[in-house]
Amino acid sequence: MRVQDVSSSCIFFKCQIINRILNSYPLYFKLTYMAERVLLHDNSSKVRQWNLFQNTPRYTTSLKANLTLDQRNNRINPSRGYYLDFSTELALGGLGSSLVSNIENNISKQSNHNLMSSGLLYLKPKASGNNFIRYLTNARFYYDFDNWFIWKGFILKKNFELGFLNDFGNPLYFENFFLGGLTSLRGYASRSISTSKRVSGLNPFDKKTDLKIGGVKDIHGSLELEFPLINFIKLNAVLFLDYGNVYSHEDNLFFAGKISKSASMIKVNDPLKIYDTLGLYSSVGFGFRWDSPMGLLRFEWGFPLVKRKKGTPSLPLGDAPFSFEFGGGTSF
Repeated sequence: MRVQDVSSSCIFFKCQIINRILNSYPLYFKLTYMAERVLLHDNSSKVRQWNLFQNTPRYTTSLKANLTLDQRNNRINPSRGYYLDFSTELALGGLGSSLVSNIENNISKQSNHNLMSSGLLYLKPKASGNNFIRYLTNARFYYDFDNWFIWKGFILKKNFELGFLNDFGNPLYFENFFLGGLTSLRGYASRSISTSKRVSGLNPFDKKTDLKIGGVKDIHGSLELEFPLINFIKLNAVLFLDYGNVYSHEDNLFFAGKISKSASMIKVNDPLKIYDTLGLYSSVGFGFRWDSPMGLLRFEWGFPLVKRKKGTPSLPLGDAPFSFEFGGGTSF
């Protein structure tokens, strides 16, 4: 979950240059090259903050290596087995971002040198590149109870993800981790689980506000029980438990021994002491999954077990009692 809920113009190019070098199933290796340009306009956000890179073209060129062990009985609808994936993404200026940002800056300078406003070009932010290393670990486990029950099709699923982002001390934005929504923590608003920062408004006299800026550490997981409801129309039901959180540079995982001032300001209703003990948000819920002619459709309701109170930084109204999510594709 990396992108804040603000609009941006983006050109994205992805090329898989090596696939299955270790061509012995079920273990395979993949190397991916990615080139991305992101431009965030002033009118996309109600705040002005230097590390939002507003009106500043940002380039990311990276190599991502994945090592995957896939022991599932079915890649589309698995019911038994496990899936392990370890990845490292290295983004450096030497991989292309420095070159293309310099080309854009030179083109911009030459195209404006005859204009009366060219004397103010020093005020225009220049294109630049991102440098970071991201580490991700994902583990998924599947088990069916066909040998236990007469009613077949009960599948227990477990998903766990751990991520770290090293930004070399230079603030990033779109590359940070965010959680919340159908693909991570159901029951919480999309990308609402994030570290926040107090920032100024667009105008000098605007009040300061809290902005979600993401985190550099990510931990989240899910436990699901899926079972058939109406077989002839391929309708299944699901019960789930989600958990997770993202952390800033100043926070340890689970807030163990180190918690930032921003995180300590978050007040929650936590009757089960999940957040107080483990530093994790969590939710439970249910849903329906229909393997329709248009593909798999998901209808899911999530209920947060840890609810942030009104006045929470970057979430002034607090968490809703529940949320409804609709989407397509498998959960994991």
